[in-house]
Formats: sequence, structure tokens, C-alpha cells
Amino acid sequence: MRKMLRAKSLLYERNILQADLARTMGISETRLSRILNGRDRPREAELARLAVELGVSEEELLHVH
Repeated sequence: MRKMLRAKSLLYERNILQADLARTMGISETRLSRILNGRDRPREAELARLAVELGVSEEELLHVH
């Protein structure tokens, strides 16, 4: 699985803590970390929520730029 580098860079750019995003998404920090680091694949609902919270499309999160 591929790391979600775009999501990680958006968190940094927007000064959002992983813990805060996980809480907002209703998932554990561990789960979010595993998704962002490519250890777990996000469920459809998690990917959709992550995209909404970061203000980008799901496709942008999944594609390497």
C-alpha cells in the first residue's frame, strides 16, 4: 500500500494535528496513522471524510503528484 503523502502534507500545511483529525473523523489516532503511513487501506467512508476534512477530492489523496 502507498503512503498518503498528500494527506500528510495537507495536515502540515493547515497546521492540523493528527489527533484532532482522528477525533473529528471518529477513528483512533492509531487507525489514522496506519492509513496515512500506508499500513492500512482506508474504508470508503474514511477516505470520503478525510477528503472533506482536508478540503480536497478523494482522487487527489490517492494519486501521487
